[in-house]
Amino acid sequence: MGRGKIKSEAGRRQSPPLSSVSASVPRPVPTTPRRQRLTDYTSSDVETASTNRGRRSGAPTVDSHMLQHQNAASSDAQDDDEGVILMEVRTRIKPPPEEDEPVPMNPGGQDDISRILKDIGRHLKSFNNTLGRLHALGIQHITNLPELVLVGDQSSGKSSLMSAIAHLNLPRSDGVCTRCPIHIRLSSSDQESCRISLQQDYAFAASGNEPITEADVTEDNPFPPWVKQPREIKEFKTISYRNEDEDRGIDSIENIVRWAQVAILNHNHPHEQFIPLGRSERNPDELDPALEEERLSAAERATEAKFSPNTVSLEIKGRGLPDLSFYDLPGVFRNARHERDQYLVKVVENLTREYISHSKAMILWAVPMNVDPETSSAFTIIRQLRAQDRTIGVMTKADLLPRAGHSQWLAMLEGTQHMVGLGYYITSRTPQQALSKQHAAEEAFFNRQLQGSVWPLEFEAFDDRCGVDCLVRFLSQKLGHEFSKSLPEVQQKLNSKLNNIKDHLSRLPERPQNPELEVRRSLMEFAAAVKARITGKPFINVWRPCSDRFKKDVLDLKPKFVVMPDGFKMDRPDASAAIDLTDAESVVTMTSSPSLSAKRRQTFDESFESQTPVTQRRRGANGVKLEDQGRSFTMPPPPVTPQTPRTRNVRQSSSKTLAMIRQKLDSARDPGKPGEIPYEVYESLSMDGIRLWNEPIKSFLQEITSLLQRELDRALDNAFSNLKKRLVFKECKRFIKEFVHSHRDVVLDRMMLVYRLESEKIYTTDYETFKRHYDTELQILKRSRHFFRWKAHINDTTRETVPDWGKMTVEAQNKERKKHLEEDAKLGDDPYKEEIDVASHARGYFLTAAMRFIDCIAMHVSSGLFPDIVQSVDFYLDERLGLINNSDPTIFERLMEEEKATSDKRIQLKNDLQKFERAIEEIRNLQETVMAADEQSDTPMAEGDEDSDIGDTLDGSA
Repeated sequence: MGRGKIKSEAGRRQSPPLSSVSASVPRPVPTTPRRQRLTDYTSSDVETASTNRGRRSGAPTVDSHMLQHQNAASSDAQDDDEGVILMEVRTRIKPPPEEDEPVPMNPGGQDDISRILKDIGRHLKSFNNTLGRLHALGIQHITNLPELVLVGDQSSGKSSLMSAIAHLNLPRSDGVCTRCPIHIRLSSSDQESCRISLQQDYAFAASGNEPITEADVTEDNPFPPWVKQPREIKEFKTISYRNEDEDRGIDSIENIVRWAQVAILNHNHPHEQFIPLGRSERNPDELDPALEEERLSAAERATEAKFSPNTVSLEIKGRGLPDLSFYDLPGVFRNARHERDQYLVKVVENLTREYISHSKAMILWAVPMNVDPETSSAFTIIRQLRAQDRTIGVMTKADLLPRAGHSQWLAMLEGTQHMVGLGYYITSRTPQQALSKQHAAEEAFFNRQLQGSVWPLEFEAFDDRCGVDCLVRFLSQKLGHEFSKSLPEVQQKLNSKLNNIKDHLSRLPERPQNPELEVRRSLMEFAAAVKARITGKPFINVWRPCSDRFKKDVLDLKPKFVVMPDGFKMDRPDASAAIDLTDAESVVTMTSSPSLSAKRRQTFDESFESQTPVTQRRRGANGVKLEDQGRSFTMPPPPVTPQTPRTRNVRQSSSKTLAMIRQKLDSARDPGKPGEIPYEVYESLSMDGIRLWNEPIKSFLQEITSLLQRELDRALDNAFSNLKKRLVFKECKRFIKEFVHSHRDVVLDRMMLVYRLESEKIYTTDYETFKRHYDTELQILKRSRHFFRWKAHINDTTRETVPDWGKMTVEAQNKERKKHLEEDAKLGDDPYKEEIDVASHARGYFLTAAMRFIDCIAMHVSSGLFPDIVQSVDFYLDERLGLINNSDPTIFERLMEEEKATSDKRIQLKNDLQKFERAIEEIRNLQETVMAADEQSDTPMAEGDEDSDIGDTLDGSA
């Protein structure tokens, strides 16, 4: 090529420069060159399209393709021309370098260009091969890896484009390939092969025969009925790859890929049953291609699922293949063939969105030139996800471009319509032809030498973006460049994940070498821990409040009586509320009753209890129940404090008025025996509270049982800390629960026997204690009764309560005694004196029996339940585990079995560990390969040269 031709070529259009890239990977052609008008060309500048295209790309025309094996001299001449053209591309017009990119130190000489291109090819292969292997490992959910994703609408030419890039025939048209993604990894190698596998990230979970509707497709369930699962890789078949036109027969890659996709869509069937036999493995009657096609088509129609998000993976190695890895997705569509499949529209869109949303994904948008690009559903999704900057537009079916109306396509190439960040390429592949003929036909078409087809001269300014070869070179460079930039981040995330996996595995220890030793040692530690816990002071301090609450619950059931005069009411907001002028507060706590305190047994008067104001009682300050003529008002429970951790809902005894006691006496007396007090009245009134003791028993025992269970569980957790994922721990956990419940049932029977004795009838020989309680209760009731009789006598309805005797000074107490004597003289005898005495008797016996009952129940816990637990827990576990008088060593093997979930988790973690170790090893090997290639370079690298940055990038520095 002469100098004049180079100059005129520069005048006609600007060739995109090949800028320097870190890590020796060339930055691909940046943006689409500005189109020159045809009127800008002089007649001397305009050459034939064939010659012009040959100089641009070095790609053969139809004629040269036919003659290249017949004339070696012409081939050598063509190689010389290619060197000149490469220098033209390198040294012609260059845009300013990006700020973050290193600039080559010596870009001008042809020797340097040849060396740089050689290094680029070597490193691109290493980078892209490593990237492909990382994709195959399935680590995209940990770190975003650069990837190529081919998207487009149905019938947009995606399948033909994919076949052209992969250099082999793949399923096209409306076959099963439109219902699952395909991952293709290409690598140049002398050992030619095609390895096909199934990457299953989702499980098929169809629910019966219920049809799937569009409503089932949601954000949380994007691919019904498929649900996420850990990745499983199933090998399908490996065959020999032939970089030539294959027949469409039984052994073709296309045929095997179709069977692989049938297997993907039959997730719950063994994939092996879909692996086709080779020609040499079949009987003669099975070799008919027509019968094979019929069988395969029937299998495609009868698949379990109509779509799958799982992937068919092809790893193809062969001579002359580009180093690329990309995904081909099902085409987006708007209307399903059958109404029942309309949900697939949203499912395919969700799949497309998922792949496009990957931040490192480069999108190949296939847009056919025989369809208005404004109707593209795929590009709508790209725009919605703001992914235009990562998108490469691929104009397919250029041979079907209408003869007129090219302005829209030219505007897209110029970057003024349907703008994408990485520009557009143009392809023309006819799937009816063999692959080799497709390539030659495409070259001839764009060289404007294909008979019957015309490629408009309006597109001449974009000839360097025409053809699959140009696209592949750009993709390979771009993908390698993006991977080189992301390596530090990838390494950091992989190392972090690897450490996390090792940490989780350390919490799932392997099976002990001596199972019997581990089991028996853990059991001994557990028994010792139980004894130390239950007999220790901390546990006593914890269970003592339970006993105090039980005592309060029992004493709160003391019979209550209304002592206010008949018909008398005090002024208050709620005049209908009942007033209980008994001393319920005196039994709220352990020592609040005067009869229960030795300090208060000095005189009867000193045992008088006060009544808190009604307003305080309504707020629950003292728990007193207010009564009026038999109607009661129960105060709300006391506030929860650390000493009272839970509200105890214990039923209260019903309150009775003095009139009700009189009625009971009258009905129980024998006729003609006035003044007789039948003992059955005392017993009936006392038993009103005593017969409710069964409820505090159950609440108390439930609290104690929960406390014991918690302590034993903690001891078990500590003793079996290394065996928590083993069967022995699970069984011990279950047996301990049974153990505690069995002891609870035993002690409950004992407590209920005590309850039945107490609730059967009145009985006590402790007359002194009974007399003390009786006297105290009598004085309390008489004092309260007098207080309100006097208020009724003087018609004082102001809200007022009995003063708290315990808080009064000695002088005030003496003054009250004197005052009461004076008032009694005016009031006269109390008409309910007899009933007050009966009520005091009932309450006195209740307190006598209650203290006896509380002590007995507490002893069954402290001196019965707790010691029994400590003494028998070790033998109980040995017996339940089958370790008593059993010399069979296999029993310990069984106890060392793991829960299935734990075993599966360990297997998954180990698989992940291997996967990430392999990923890190792949990056380490890449570093060593590239560094070794640099060291073996014949020409010393100048400081700041492109390849010198590779080690820095791999080491994690930018």
